[in-house]
Amino acid sequence: MPPADIAVKIANALGVSVEYLVTGKEEKKQKSFLFYNHTIRSIIQIISQLSEKDNEIILELAKILKKQSEKL
Repeated sequence: MPPADIAVKIANALGVSVEYLVTGKEEKKQKSFLFYNHTIRSIIQIISQLSEKDNEIILELAKILKKQSEKL
């Protein structure tokens, strides 16, 4: 078993929880990163490497796009 900080990094890279790495089980309410389509996985990987400020900008953009799509 790797140290906790390494386990967190591995879990983040794989898009799963540390709990899943340890037990092989994950809460049913949580949707594992691995079940998302390729585009969403790519987006998640990219934004996970950005700053908090950049993530806030992306969140606001996503909200704007969602509102626009609801009007259609």
